[in-house]
Amino acid sequence: MELCQILGISLNEFIAGEDLQQENVIAQSEENLLQITKDGQLKKRRLQILIGVLTCLLAGAVGIFLFHWLRDRGNYVEPVDRNSAQGQMAALLAGEDGAYLYQYHMDEPFAEMKVILNVYKKGELERTEDIAVFGPGPDAAQEGIAAIIPDFDQFKIRLIIAENGAKYSTEFDILENVPEREYYGRSATEITGRTRITENHEQNIVAFLYGRYGVRVPAIENIMEKETALSNDYTYKLSFRFGNES
Repeated sequence: MELCQILGISLNEFIAGEDLQQENVIAQSEENLLQITKDGQLKKRRLQILIGVLTCLLAGAVGIFLFHWLRDRGNYVEPVDRNSAQGQMAALLAGEDGAYLYQYHMDEPFAEMKVILNVYKKGELERTEDIAVFGPGPDAAQEGIAAIIPDFDQFKIRLIIAENGAKYSTEFDILENVPEREYYGRSATEITGRTRITENHEQNIVAFLYGRYGVRVPAIENIMEKETALSNDYTYKLSFRFGNES
């Protein structure tokens, strides 16, 4: 059938074996060659347009990735080495439960820093509270150090933050109105290395775990997995949030 179309005759004429004039065959062949050439050029142009669009989309995606990577690469929080002079001094001053020290750095001054407390009972969120808020203001900082000091004997956790030559201190109660709380087991889990800070994103830092019959201690990123959450009677999770908007 396709051959008949190329030759410009009907199927019956082809079956009958009728002779074709050489001029008709040549003219029809030239016409079909021109059409094939046009179709090929059209497909080529469409392919070029498609490649151009895909290239632009890929370049845009790479550009967005590089923008965020370059912006955030110097924004980090990390634990202070416990064997360093700062770490050893903090341990001496803190008492039996020790101290958890973190230093943070931003490439550019952040307008606001929040320390957020989330309290869980058997994995269920009981309350969320901003226990420290810095900024916005002209004294926006780029770096600082935070000390988080649990005191099980007094059933409190103390927070101290130092930046730009200033110091902020607060504390909150733990295991309030819990019977026989002095018999609870306790532990903590925290970030273990330099952790990138993403602007306006809540970053888990440390969680303090308490249980009447012992505790399960996961990695900080797995703190709210169902099995772990149910194993710990109370969890006090602290996170940082840096940004330029509330």
